[in-house]
Amino acid sequence: MWFTEHDLGCYWGDMQGISRFNGAIQKRREKCPFKQNKYENVVDNLNEKGYYIIRDAIDKDKVEALTKELDNLIESGNYIKRQNEFEIVVDSALLNTANGPALAFNDLLVDIASAYFKTIPMIGTVNLRKSFVTDSLEEGTLLFHCDKNSIKMIKFFFYLNDVDAGTGPHCYVEGSHKQKFHGWKNKYRWSHDEIENIYGKDRIKYLTGKVGDVIVANTTGFHRGVKCAESERRMLTVNYVVHPEFWIQPSEKLDKDFYDQLPENKKPVADLLVKE
Repeated sequence: MWFTEHDLGCYWGDMQGISRFNGAIQKRREKCPFKQNKYENVVDNLNEKGYYIIRDAIDKDKVEALTKELDNLIESGNYIKRQNEFEIVVDSALLNTANGPALAFNDLLVDIASAYFKTIPMIGTVNLRKSFVTDSLEEGTLLFHCDKNSIKMIKFFFYLNDVDAGTGPHCYVEGSHKQKFHGWKNKYRWSHDEIENIYGKDRIKYLTGKVGDVIVANTTGFHRGVKCAESERRMLTVNYVVHPEFWIQPSEKLDKDFYDQLPENKKPVADLLVKE
């Protein structure tokens, strides 16, 4: 997984950033070795396509419990981090919900992320959000972009309600994590038409799913959120990394009692989290 000068064409950053990443993952592998790989098929798909959907992966009761927490938090107005006309984001989802940590530290996520990085990685940032039906212009995360958080990272997406084409599915350009075009760094946001003209319609994938499904993606490839056209979407996103995102120590918080009760093999996953 070592990155070289050849990879500069596919990732944000420069050779210094590549060297820094290589050093970080080597250090992580020395500290947290990982040998077992139960998810070779998932990792192969992530490396080839950039994404994978695992059906019926998570207990639906746990997901639905977090959905109720999200709606209650929004109704009460507590822990609201950001709000605009089409989206609400909850602050510190790991600390301010009872069910968020269990999903973020689920064995499935830890095992897949560890197999992917060949070491036990860490949770970087977590987002819990509700998106509303809107006819507003596409902007921000509704436009195609490639994450700058790290040269290599993966995100896990939990849909907290069933998501079809009209419910704002995650949209990913297959293979774009390893195949970029000339001038892709000239700007950060790209329209759907621009990306379709470059990559073709067939490579743009709409990742729909039901409660209990888990989507995992390497978001250094082109991706975006689709507007909710017919119904609302609730979603939990968990980032797994081998160094702090953007090389900035995150402020994501975790209840210390939850951390203390984690098995020893999972405690390294919380290395970047603030224990309160």
